Amino acid sequence: MNEEAFYSKHKCVRHGKIGYEESHICYVCGSNFKSEQASICVKCGMRMCSVCGSCSCDFSKDVRQAMREIHTLYCCNRRNLLAFKRLPRRIVFMLPSNIASNVTKNLLFCQAKINETNRPLS
Repeated sequence: MNEEAFYSKHKCVRHGKIGYEESHICYVCGSNFKSEQASICVKCGMRMCSVCGSCSCDFSKDVRQAMREIHTLYCCNRRNLLAFKRLPRRIVFMLPSNIASNVTKNLLFCQAKINETNRPLS
């Protein structure tokens, strides 16, 4: 299954709930960019960083596989995302350190956003 088909089939638990002005961290350069305003790569289906232009086309086969695993394990699974603390070692070893760090920051950000929406009103 190609990247575009994979990500369209495996929707993020926050799909459709990400604010238009919400920033995310680029997995490659670490810059903040507004993901809902970012262009979508026609080849891989991933949002392209508006700062460095990166998408999953820039990743090696191993990194793309690790990113798919992260997406399936955390982004598509609310329980796992809410319990997330750090990436498993087997995944970290597949990623360059900057990507592992930026993925972790994004997962913690999404976790906080879910917790924000689940907070009881006082």
